[in-house]
Amino acid sequence: MAETEMSIATSTTQRTAQSAPPDDLAASAAEGMLGPNPFVGLRPRDILATVQQIGAQALRQPSLVVEQEAALVRDLIAVLGGSADSKPAQGDKRFTDPAWQDNAMYRMTMQGYVAWRNALTGFVDRSALDARTKERAQFVLSLFTDAVSPTNTLLGNPAALKKVIDSGGASLLGGVRNLVTDMLQNQGMPAQVDKTAFKVGENLGTSPGAVVFRNEVLELIQYAPATEHVYARPQLIVPPQINKFYVFDLSEGKSIVDYLVKNEFQTFVVSWRNPTAEQSHWDLDTYVAALLEAIAAIREITGSDDVNLHGACSGAMTISALLGHLAICSPRRKRLQPRSRTAYRKACWPVRKWAACSHGCAPTISSGTTGSTTICSARRRPRSTSSTGTTTRPACPRACMGNCSTSSRATCSASRVR
Repeated sequence: MAETEMSIATSTTQRTAQSAPPDDLAASAAEGMLGPNPFVGLRPRDILATVQQIGAQALRQPSLVVEQEAALVRDLIAVLGGSADSKPAQGDKRFTDPAWQDNAMYRMTMQGYVAWRNALTGFVDRSALDARTKERAQFVLSLFTDAVSPTNTLLGNPAALKKVIDSGGASLLGGVRNLVTDMLQNQGMPAQVDKTAFKVGENLGTSPGAVVFRNEVLELIQYAPATEHVYARPQLIVPPQINKFYVFDLSEGKSIVDYLVKNEFQTFVVSWRNPTAEQSHWDLDTYVAALLEAIAAIREITGSDDVNLHGACSGAMTISALLGHLAICSPRRKRLQPRSRTAYRKACWPVRKWAACSHGCAPTISSGTTGSTTICSARRRPRSTSSTGTTTRPACPRACMGNCSTSSRATCSASRVR
């Protein structure tokens, strides 16, 4: 594996790692992730399985069900009597309109909804489910309770009613139009923004740059420098595979790319290909291999031996896998290498998925004229051939570990790599 040295700005993370126990560090990292952490990769069948687990707990703990129902009845009686103190969770913006407090009907509706939701979540909290399953169950319940919230209806949303009156019904017509558009163009999901208001190159992704490398998985964009001098070490930004490259280059004043180039940094950004069913066989190895090729291109373009990596979300996860792979395969990290040659080959070869060459090495060596120098198609390294066409000193990659089927291992350059 071609050696790639990288420098990553992780001073804050390193200080945290040094001061926090392993379990606390893992929990802190999980809490720092965006979104509901236990539900990454949650599928419909996972939701169904969680619902079944909640139902099973209701059957196993009928006394708990009765207790929660009794608590709900008491809360509803308090709501009707005007003595309830049920309030939405802090930060819940659905019930911020003054009508939810000033109008008795709206206030009772809100308090009844909160009491009902608290009864459901309370059952899960007091159930015998393990902590992780409880978090999933709470998430599934939130999907249901949020869907039936009174604010999701026109009559149950005083702010929406006011807007209908103030706009003379125009907001209602606009909502119907949005509904039809979502059904026809957004697979029934409500669009969060007006996509027609943005155009790449005009008011989105405006930093000047050019594609300098392309493979099956990605395109590599190099941005034009904005200063007379730049730092020698380039910066590579790896966005999430589900996002566009311009998430880091929204507009002037809201662009990491713009900030970097104006501060004398050579900046590159990955633009991932949108996979289709034809790329369903792609896996993490595929993305790591593509990044390796992009990094090699950056080193060749800039002449720098190392690259700073910046990643977000799944892009950072891909970087982590890449660094783990390099930690195993780099000859400068001997203490991290697998102990056996077989383990080394299994760890370091699959990423590129090279075809085996005639000498047992990872890449396929192209055929050439007798007595000339041919080039390894995977690594672009030369090997010498004698007048008879046999290999005398092949420039095998170090992954070969001296296992080439040459007449003598001493002739294999890989066997001498420390």
